Amino acid sequence: MKRFLFCAVFAILLFCLPSITYAHGGVEKQAGNILVTLFQTPLSPLVRENVNFAFILTDPTKTKMLKNKQARIVVTQTTVGDATKDTIVFTKIVKSDTNGVINFSYSFPKTNYYDIDLAFGKPQDEANTTGFLVQPRENLQNNIQFLEIICVISLVFNFVFIFFWLRNFLRLIRS
Repeated sequence: MKRFLFCAVFAILLFCLPSITYAHGGVEKQAGNILVTLFQTPLSPLVRENVNFAFILTDPTKTKMLKNKQARIVVTQTTVGDATKDTIVFTKIVKSDTNGVINFSYSFPKTNYYDIDLAFGKPQDEANTTGFLVQPRENLQNNIQFLEIICVISLVFNFVFIFFWLRNFLRLIRS
């Protein structure tokens, strides 16, 4: 009986306690003579969650940070299979700080693939442009919490039912 209660409490705690996973990763891409390293937090963003991007600009031959380098950030909502339906949803001209870092935040309005393009120099110069793909996911936390509540209520009712059933069963055996 003690083992059953321990397992039941453990299962309830396992399903009811929220779990959060943190991850951090960097991706490097070359744009002309500039090496761009992207750090994104959170790594797997949710829809309408503020996502922080840190672009670190370095000179790959001298491994020094590129200070006060001007760039254009373009966020494009992409369409799979048809590039003509891609729409630009955000554009901003930015400049790297004294550490060669460009900080940028964006909140994605819906699930889709988004290109985060960083362009240096002339607007249509593909050689000095690099891009990163981001896919925000739908927030299912509310649905999961609802299911957890239903499971807890169901477990409570089952324990009450078993308790009354055992009590009646023992009365029948004794009489």
